[in-house]
Amino acid sequence: MIALLSSSAAAELVGTSRRTIERWCESGAIRAEVAPGNGGMQYRIPVDALPRAAQLKYWTREVKALPVSERRAHLDGLALPDQLARSVANAAGVPRPLKEGAPDPFTWEEIEAQSDWFFRQKKNFQAKALQRAKLLGEVADLQAPEGMTRTEAIKAFLDDRGYALSTLYKWRKAVERLPRHQWQLGLVPEIRPEQQKMYIDPALWAFICQSYLTQSKPKLKPIYRRAVKLADERGLDLPSYKTISRRMAELPLPLVTLKREGPKALDDMYPPMRRDYSTLAIHQIWNADGHMRDLHARWPDGSVSRPIVVAWMELRTRTIVGWAIGKSESAHLARQSLAAGLERSRAIPQAVYLDNGRAFASKEMTGGTATRYRFKVRESEMQGVVTALGISVTWAKPYNGRAKPIESFWRTLTEMARRPEFVGAYCGNKPENKPEEHDVKNAVDIALVEKLLHKEIEEYHARPHRGDSMNNSSPNAMYEALMVDAVVTQPTAGQVRRCALASKLVSLNRHGEIFVMGNRYGNAESPGLVRGKYTAYYDPNDAHVPVELWDGQTQAATLPLIARGEGFANRDAAQDHNRAKNAFKRAQREQDKAMQDMQQAADWTTPRKPQAEPGAPLPRAKVARPARLGGPLAARPQVDKDEDELTPEYMEEFRAARMRGEAMRYGT
Repeated sequence: MIALLSSSAAAELVGTSRRTIERWCESGAIRAEVAPGNGGMQYRIPVDALPRAAQLKYWTREVKALPVSERRAHLDGLALPDQLARSVANAAGVPRPLKEGAPDPFTWEEIEAQSDWFFRQKKNFQAKALQRAKLLGEVADLQAPEGMTRTEAIKAFLDDRGYALSTLYKWRKAVERLPRHQWQLGLVPEIRPEQQKMYIDPALWAFICQSYLTQSKPKLKPIYRRAVKLADERGLDLPSYKTISRRMAELPLPLVTLKREGPKALDDMYPPMRRDYSTLAIHQIWNADGHMRDLHARWPDGSVSRPIVVAWMELRTRTIVGWAIGKSESAHLARQSLAAGLERSRAIPQAVYLDNGRAFASKEMTGGTATRYRFKVRESEMQGVVTALGISVTWAKPYNGRAKPIESFWRTLTEMARRPEFVGAYCGNKPENKPEEHDVKNAVDIALVEKLLHKEIEEYHARPHRGDSMNNSSPNAMYEALMVDAVVTQPTAGQVRRCALASKLVSLNRHGEIFVMGNRYGNAESPGLVRGKYTAYYDPNDAHVPVELWDGQTQAATLPLIARGEGFANRDAAQDHNRAKNAFKRAQREQDKAMQDMQQAADWTTPRKPQAEPGAPLPRAKVARPARLGGPLAARPQVDKDEDELTPEYMEEFRAARMRGEAMRYGT
């Protein structure tokens, strides 16, 4: 369809008056048609009858009024002359038609590979590519102003930014297979030859690396000076110190850390494991550890030393359930703190995280535990208090503070040692950090340390905690909230008392007595015990408390203190002693008669009176449940002999052993 214009519209395109256009139509200078209109007859002028500049202006306006995506199709439908169509396309910013044989767009896999390569480039190269992609997009959206071709507009745009038109064409070719949002992947700057890494002789580079990557942490400058001398001797070229320093900085940081600082520093580089405390129930896990205070204290006996605090933390609420203070980290101190925790919380944890030191790995604490690998577990060894309570043990990795959550609590006590009450007694955590005002003579009384320690722990329990699943609540508040619906195992008075008892291996003498801390213990039954090694549990603070004697996991006897007689010739004491001795002998004679009666009853050679038949056997259950007797403190099971194994030799050996009082060692 041919577009027809009024004389006024044609005059505006040509840039003259309407009367001039009408005169041109009257004289036949331009082709026009006459049609009726407002006020009479009017001229209708075809667009192709106007000068070429006016035609370009008209078609450019029409094409630019459309969206960019529709301009090419509309321009192709106008059927304009080729020269005019190219001018209109250039002026209106019409996208170029796809050339036949143009490269196919990148596949998704190719874009993924190109993207991975892009993000491995230097940051400044990535920034340059993004800048180029932004500029190329601005050129694609550029609208040519009136009276200027698109090429002229693009050239002016690039001149303002210091780029040549040929550079734009090169960028377009680089991104022709990429979608617009991925243009930066094809616009990474190329590395010029002068930007290539300078060559370093492998022998020189090995010398520099071996000298620098050592745990003595030498400076790079002296190493470089020695490398320069070595290069001069061998006639080699060595880049500048700045280049070597930059190349050294490009080495992998974990490798440099390992070589210059050691494996522990490399281990600290790895992100720590984050524990989810919300999965724990209250009193499910306790953590124990000991820590030496950074101050000197004076003990009641007049000695001066740095006190040790052993504490037990309930992990879910971060509550310090029990603690004790002493001169050294010993099994006795660990037992005291555990007893305090059991008595204060009235709860037994399901599991404990323990430090791998000798205080917690001792037999008094964890004897008989299957996972206790410091020493071999023997069947007859003493049972530790943790084992007796039925608590499972997890050993923390040695020299790894992250494995013990209680380590963060020690920072509270570290600050406590800097209180004004301890000025002069504070000695610092290292010799080089010792204050000048420190003097052992300024040691504070241990009672003051205990008082302030108790105060610091109470303040710690009242402060909000930022740990995992604590919700910024204090340990006291979290403990009270969780204990409302908690189900815990409560210790008995005997179990708490057992934690306060010390233990040692003892042997009975020929009188059936044992000696503990220089005191004699025994009773009328102790001479009848089998001679051998026993575990004695005693109260180190009160010698009058009876001693519990255990054979492995079986309690053999409870022995009271045998006090000394009053004076050398005390007749009352002698009579009491004789009466006790006669009672002991009488009891032994009665036991001997009872054993003879039992022997005669068990002698299978003696004829027996016929007994009534028991009748037909009753139906048995299809499923049998094994009987399990005892708990952690029950006697170890005895192995019974099958009927086929009850040979005359075995029975003879059994009767002889029973006569010697050793029948308890056989499975009867």
